[in-house]
Amino acid sequence: MSVLKPMLGEAAPDEPRLLFFPGDAISLKEAAGRTRQSRRSGWDIKTTRAFVKKLGLGRCAIGGRRIEVHAVAFEMAIHGDAVALDLLRAGRRADPHVQRYVRHCGLGD
Repeated sequence: MSVLKPMLGEAAPDEPRLLFFPGDAISLKEAAGRTRQSRRSGWDIKTTRAFVKKLGLGRCAIGGRRIEVHAVAFEMAIHGDAVALDLLRAGRRADPHVQRYVRHCGLGD
């Protein structure tokens, strides 16, 4: 079951959490495209935070306030690629469909 299959639907409780590899984490500010080097979504921080939370694309340490966004999953979500996101959630990072986004984000495995 994909979290994008009703578009922008809540992340299902039975969906596996995304595992972050080194380099996968970006800030909300970067995901929103508010840094000079980033041109990701172009949304404001509030919209980006809601999108990330709703689709389960980030992590926050217990008791922490800073949300880290999974860069690869975020790119998949803003492109509407539910298949790639499902593969990533299933731990199939080596799949060519997922690797396309990994390379797009400048992260080589």
